[in-house]
Order: sequence, then structure tokens, then C-alpha cells
Amino acid sequence: MTMRRAGLAAVLMAAASTASAQAPPVTVTAKPAETEVAVGQVFTVEVEAKGPSGTTFSFPPEIADDIADMTVRADARSAPNKVTYNASVFVLKDAVLPAIAVTYRLPDGTTGQVTTAPVPLTIKSLLPRDPKERQLADIRPPTDIPAFPREFWILLLRALTHSVIGLLALAVAAALAWWLWRHRRRRKAAEAAAAVRAPVVPPEAEALAALDRLAASGRIEREEFRPFYIELTEIAKRYLERRLEAPVLEMTTEEMLAYLRRHAHGNAFVDLINDVSSASDRIKFARGEGARERAETHLGSVRRLVVDLESRLRPVYIEPPPETVDRKAS
Repeated sequence: MTMRRAGLAAVLMAAASTASAQAPPVTVTAKPAETEVAVGQVFTVEVEAKGPSGTTFSFPPEIADDIADMTVRADARSAPNKVTYNASVFVLKDAVLPAIAVTYRLPDGTTGQVTTAPVPLTIKSLLPRDPKERQLADIRPPTDIPAFPREFWILLLRALTHSVIGLLALAVAAALAWWLWRHRRRRKAAEAAAAVRAPVVPPEAEALAALDRLAASGRIEREEFRPFYIELTEIAKRYLERRLEAPVLEMTTEEMLAYLRRHAHGNAFVDLINDVSSASDRIKFARGEGARERAETHLGSVRRLVVDLESRLRPVYIEPPPETVDRKAS
């Protein structure tokens, strides 16, 4: 008898150890705030995972299928093993909440995935419970409309009067608009003719004159670095636009530098422009603190850009040796 009891105990212990070995180390459950919901109604679902101490969990940010949509709430303060979802169903019959797959990592490095059990949902109707309240009915009874009362004719006469006045006002407005258009057209024609007659200032002369005015403006001495760098950058970009015949004023700093790298003569000035543009961006957009010495250095850098680029673009005349001149004269 004792031998039988010992054997039975051994069998039970082995079965228990086998069951514990087969049982998953991690479980996950989904608990909706409501199990009876309407179509399109937003309700919350709390998902909780349990496992050995030190286990980390990864929850999907959203779940979507033909039945429901679930998205993690951004404002929910969840524990590392809990996540709250906003859920909505889109079917007209009873449904099942989609299974949520949770990935885990045990303290020993083992990884795996578990899913929640299906949760049944009851879809409630949006119609009134009482069948009598579901019938269509007029909000108000029909009303007889009298045939052209006296007030109708008065309103019609007023409308016609206002229409005549409105037409006259429209004609006056059209005449005024035509006169303004003609006057503006004449002014633009006169400005265009004056621009044709005015001498065109070369881009290098325009840039150097602008740099002289900026240097004499006193912005550096008054430490007005933000307007100083705005004007300095515009002078440099306007000169490059006119000299290289490219829309540099519309380019960002990165686009301008990329264009100069591809240009045959502009490649030599990429570092100079990058230094000035970086300082200008720090002052203009990041409210950086400027310094007099650096501002004067950048003013000289833009001046050197104009002079050096002009020397590269214009051919340099080399005087021939004396013997060549004598040979041609003979």
C-alpha cells in the first residue's frame, strides 16, 4: 500500500512539473471599459502583461482589422506592463475584440510573443428602444401659404428699386476700376521707359557701393548685429545672383552652397560663403551673440568675394615680351 502511494505521488509530481514547464512564463489580458458599445463609439481597453520579475514588454501602437480599430492613448500614464488603447467598432452585429500580440523579453534573454484571449462585444443599436419612437413623423403640420399678399408686392417693389440702385453702383465701380487700371498701366509704362533710359550699374559696382554704405552705417559700432547680417547676406546673394545669373536670392543656405560647389568659379568661395551664412543664420534665427571683430571680418570677406570673383570672370591682359613686339613691328 505504501509503495502504491509513493508511486502515485511520483506520478503527480512529474505531471505537475510537466505542466509547469509547458505553461507560458508570460500572460496578457485585455479588459475593455465596456462590453456593450455602439458603432463608432470610442471606449478604452486596458491591456496588462504579467511575467517574471525583470521581464520587459513591447505593445503594438495600433491594431486594425475589419471589425475594430485600436490606438494607444498618448495621454495615458501606463505602467511598463500596462497600456491603454482607444477602441472603436464598425460592425452592426456582435463582434470580438481583436487579439493583441505582445512581445516580451525574459531576464535570461529569452524572447517570445503572447496574445490576448478574444473578448466578446455586444453591439447596441442607436435607435430608440420603444418601437413607436422609431417611426418617421413630421416635425410641424403642413401650413397653407396665402397667394401673393400685399406685403409680397411691397417687398418686390423694394427689391426692384434696390436692383436699379445696385446696377448704377456697379456701373460706377466698373468705371472707377477701369480708370485705375488705365492709370496704373500708364505709370508702369513710364517706369519701364525710365528704367530703359537709366544706366545699368554693374553688379560688382553695386555690391561694393552697398558694402561701403553698410560699413558707414555704424551698425557694427552700435552692435546692431542682426540687421547688419541681414543686409550683408542680401548684398552677397544679390551680387551672386546678378553675376552668376542664377536665382540665388530665392535659395536657402544649403541650396546656395550646393550651387556654388557645382559652379566652375563659385567652388572656390564655398568656405567663405558658408562661414558668413552660418554666422548670419546664428544671428538671425538663433539670436546668437555677435562680435565686432567677426562682423568686420565677414564684411571684408564679402568684399573679397566680389573682388576675387571679378578677377576670375574677367580675362587678364598679359603684355607680350619686347622681342615679340619688335618682331611684329619689323
